Amino acid sequence: MSLTNSRPTLARTFGLREAVTITAGSVIGVGLFTVGSNVVGSMGPAVILATIVALLISVYPALLYAEMGAMLPYAGGTYQFASLGIGRAAGVLAGWNFIISLVAVTGGEALAFSFYFKTLFAAFGVTLPFSAVAIAVVITA
Repeated sequence: MSLTNSRPTLARTFGLREAVTITAGSVIGVGLFTVGSNVVGSMGPAVILATIVALLISVYPALLYAEMGAMLPYAGGTYQFASLGIGRAAGVLAGWNFIISLVAVTGGEALAFSFYFKTLFAAFGVTLPFSAVAIAVVITA
């Protein structure tokens, strides 16, 4: 019996469906439902140009992650890419920045959900005795 790869490896089960679901939740859940109507009201038709500029800015990091994921198929994502490219200390910093950004996005999604949750109850004549922020904190925790 040959043991060419004796190191344990993580199962690569994160696929296109999961990536699309997480991205849609982040972009639609936070961006569209929390600030979308305010931005459209302030910018008017110029919001189309702003959306195109945001798309152009977002494509570059998406292509970078796609290329790095294809060339360096290791578990660890942002941490691993930065560690291999510019050192372990930068990798740790990049990894923690990524984790903090995920927590921030989750908090934004929870706040959007809690706002709509309170609005739904208010539509039926029920006023909840706590703020949307309190609901978001409980959901995030």
